[in-house]
Amino acid sequence: MKKILFQGLAHVAVSFSACSAFAAPVTVTSGSTTGVQIVEPSYGQIKISPTGIGMMNALKIRDFSASNGASVTLAQRTHPVTGVTSWTSLAFNTSLQTFTFDDGSKALLNEGFKGSIKLVAPAATYLTTGGELTISDLRVDFLTKTVYATVMGANGVGSRVNVALWGYSSISGHQAYPGGNVQTTVSPLQLTAEGFNIWAQSLGYTYNGRVSLNSVNQQSTGFGSLTVTVSTNGALPPPVTCENPSAAAPATSPF
Repeated sequence: MKKILFQGLAHVAVSFSACSAFAAPVTVTSGSTTGVQIVEPSYGQIKISPTGIGMMNALKIRDFSASNGASVTLAQRTHPVTGVTSWTSLAFNTSLQTFTFDDGSKALLNEGFKGSIKLVAPAATYLTTGGELTISDLRVDFLTKTVYATVMGANGVGSRVNVALWGYSSISGHQAYPGGNVQTTVSPLQLTAEGFNIWAQSLGYTYNGRVSLNSVNQQSTGFGSLTVTVSTNGALPPPVTCENPSAAAPATSPF
């Protein structure tokens, strides 16, 4: 009887392994004309937190530019007495290019974007000696909770690819792709050690500037949040195909 039970468990284990082996990442790319297809609107939006906006105002950053499919959404106000203009809201928008999910669990694995955002800081405050930073082609890795980017920075930073720019600790919304449309938000965006040094050096932060940057980065809201909207043609992910369990396990005699 023990031998029969052992063989039955072995049969289940082999069957499970054979089925699991078929689960694999599926990547959907913008422009595809078959299967699951990305349609509009599909984009990522980084919404800068109030403390992040405060830092931008302190740095007197007035030059935000977008290219290659990205855009910037801005709102500002002018003080009625001093005449000083400041930002009241700020968001960076980029177009979704790819997303990858596990065809077994349907869990979202990563999302990639196209577009560049450029920030220019003038040498006008005690926080910075001046500089600029361009952030391009973001990629969210849901497994490591990291937002990667290609960056181009002044003050000796140069061009760098696959930079771990921000990390995050919270995720809300959809964490899997069952088909159709999904929306996911990750927050708070907080600069990694590498991201902090690139940001500070590129924009020419002084000691006081770095203290200010670190203060924003350590806030509960960090730099803000990234919300990703994925719209598709409604096609369902392909089902996982497993081997016939009876074929996966060799035929043995219980005696």
